[in-house]
Amino acid sequence: MTKTLPKLIPVKVSWQVSPSAPFLSLGALEFGGAESIRLDCSVNFGANASASLDGSESSVDATVSSRIRLFFRLGAYARFCSAFSDREVVQDNCYDWSAVSGRRRLGETLSGWAERVRSEWRDTAICPNPRMYEVESSPWLVETQLTASSFKHFLVLGHDFYVDVISQEWRWEVADPSSIQAAG
Repeated sequence: MTKTLPKLIPVKVSWQVSPSAPFLSLGALEFGGAESIRLDCSVNFGANASASLDGSESSVDATVSSRIRLFFRLGAYARFCSAFSDREVVQDNCYDWSAVSGRRRLGETLSGWAERVRSEWRDTAICPNPRMYEVESSPWLVETQLTASSFKHFLVLGHDFYVDVISQEWRWEVADPSSIQAAG
């Protein structure tokens, strides 16, 4: 019997959580609003943003970087975890990555992969691997008994850490418009 792995579905955004800037900050909001969990992170915007879509560093030219805030509505749970290893933020073989088009394909050269990702990002304005995913068939939702509800499991990959959040929905905003920097 084969075990079904949790499937990572990339969120549809124009940015990628920076794989090289070690900045994730998780907070709980107690002021009684519907948005109860906030995550601050560094991101890269645009088709030429610095990418490390398969876990290894690459030198694709960056265009714009900034800090954003992710707000999770009715967040039920959040966990902040250390990277699995120096080379993998999460244990890659514990997830089904088939829906993540921005990952490097078997036999694909580094330059071919970078050009394919850049082209897809430019053509669609959606990052092929934003390093934020909805986790389908999540064992954590089963453990928390939230599978029959409207809650979803989200995974955000940073540099040295990753964050799991269970919430009903999410949104994002630029944390500080003055923090937007063109890279060159």
